Amino acid sequence: MRVFILSDLHIGFVNSQYDVMEQMINYISGEAGVGDQIWGLGDWFHMKETSLSECVKHPMTQKFRDLAGHTATRLIPGNHDEALAKYCDNRRLKNPLLPIEIIKPFWDKGFLYCHGHDFDPSFVTIGWLPAYWDKFAKKRQTPGELKGENITVPYLMRSYLVHSIALVELPKRARREKQQLCKGVVLGHTHLPVMQEAPHMPYLLNSGDMRGSGSFIILDNNGFHLMNWDDSSKKWLVTSSPQP
Repeated sequence: MRVFILSDLHIGFVNSQYDVMEQMINYISGEAGVGDQIWGLGDWFHMKETSLSECVKHPMTQKFRDLAGHTATRLIPGNHDEALAKYCDNRRLKNPLLPIEIIKPFWDKGFLYCHGHDFDPSFVTIGWLPAYWDKFAKKRQTPGELKGENITVPYLMRSYLVHSIALVELPKRARREKQQLCKGVVLGHTHLPVMQEAPHMPYLLNSGDMRGSGSFIILDNNGFHLMNWDDSSKKWLVTSSPQP
């Protein structure tokens, strides 16, 4: 079985990369076989400035729902689509995204799959960290704009702060949730595509986004594959790593 892991599409946001989303949908449609799945790691929608109903009606949303009709799709709500959280595992409410299933973060083969905002000090108060984070926040500048020559040290600091907290907190979370294995975490949220492996530390993968990086992850029997859209060559570039 192969799994296509997508986060931070931000459907409904004017500057999202809808053309790259089309390329991703075409790729998955051509590659997905029987038993393959799509796992969404949150912020598929941009509900902070756009309503749930508008996001549901967006043409790109329908394309992902059509894709889900052929390839089973599960979505974990993130901080920008937290309005979907009430539909997680709740059969009393009619899921507005069917056949896309809305679920909570989960563990699979020693890896935690989540959006990642619960490791973000701007969402979780941990002593002095929120003030530190705010010093580096800039209005009108989003991770999707911070790429290439525009990438900044403050953006990397914010991103790696979230990643670092995730790596430190992950073993504690595994014990708390009674997991026998704790190999690593796969998340989104920071929009920074990363495959990070170091001795004596959990493995960390970030699937990037569709607002700047144009990236997603494929998981198969050979490990993880970070797919990044190269607009100049009009093809997906692949960086692979064996699964621990």
